[in-house]
Amino acid sequence: EAGVDLCVAGKFKDNQDERGLLNDGIHLIDAMRWFCGGDFVEVEAYAAFSDPHKEKTLVAEVRFDTGALGVFTMSRSAGQWMEVVELHGGGRSARIDFPSTFEFITQSKVEVSDFKAKDWAWAIDVPWKGGFTQELEHFFECVRTRKEPLTSGRDALKTHRLVNEIYRCAGLPLLD
Repeated sequence: EAGVDLCVAGKFKDNQDERGLLNDGIHLIDAMRWFCGGDFVEVEAYAAFSDPHKEKTLVAEVRFDTGALGVFTMSRSAGQWMEVVELHGGGRSARIDFPSTFEFITQSKVEVSDFKAKDWAWAIDVPWKGGFTQELEHFFECVRTRKEPLTSGRDALKTHRLVNEIYRCAGLPLLD
């Protein structure tokens, strides 16, 4: 089966902290790398900002050596926190509107999982729904068994290199 041909990921908040891509958007960049596979070979990026350490809006297009394409969008002046990922390839699509909705789409059907809870009660489950609990359990198991975790330091460095390249292409200061 074919994998992901296109990953479109967006991170939106009303937050003007410094280095929004590094401190917040990096999680979706990491997911985009995982979904697309391989290493990045080409990046185009654009940003809007008044302070280069506080990017307000950022758009990046990434070509991976697997042939997959990634598109990342970020706004730090959104109405509320939103994270959206769309995956397309092999006659299938998936749309994740974290933390509330997941859709799996083929030519013959659409499956929807709706996680919206009354009055944002989902926030209690963010460690579980966001995968943080499972990630920690996996890491501790790897420490016990001396296996390399899926999220190794070597792999995290590749994500940081991609973030740095996005900053460079967007005309923003590079990471130290």
